[in-house]
Amino acid sequence: MTKNEREQFKAEFIVSDCPSLNEFCRQKGVSIHAVKDYCAKEKWMEQKNEHLRAIAEEVKKQDFENRTKEAVRNIEIRQNDTLNATQKAKDLFYTLIIQPNLEAKDLNALASALYRINEIEATILNGNKASKEQRDALDKLCDAIRGASQSDE
Repeated sequence: MTKNEREQFKAEFIVSDCPSLNEFCRQKGVSIHAVKDYCAKEKWMEQKNEHLRAIAEEVKKQDFENRTKEAVRNIEIRQNDTLNATQKAKDLFYTLIIQPNLEAKDLNALASALYRINEIEATILNGNKASKEQRDALDKLCDAIRGASQSDE
């Protein structure tokens, strides 16, 4: 085996999926004795392991980047969904507030609800995540408003 052939063989081994030099030699039809001394002297296994570590690091990096992008997409989707829900709640609020038989206590409850909706919306628009308490409050508010509007119909 010439030096160029040995260098080519070494390069192929380092990037191959074969875990051992014996198996790689068997696949390539090369006698292990022809390359064994060079492998030890030039530290082919260490180079192969370093190559595998570099690949693993790149995979981890890409996985982290993909997960980060997915998390950002999920946050944006949740923010948009929450903003849509707050807009629907506001629309319903303005529909209910013009009811002719609205009592003062109901008006006060609607005003408190609108204040709470505005707080939630401001939190989202300021780039902060709404707390679980705020999301729960919005869910309860929407349910209450839906219930109130259905009972009026």
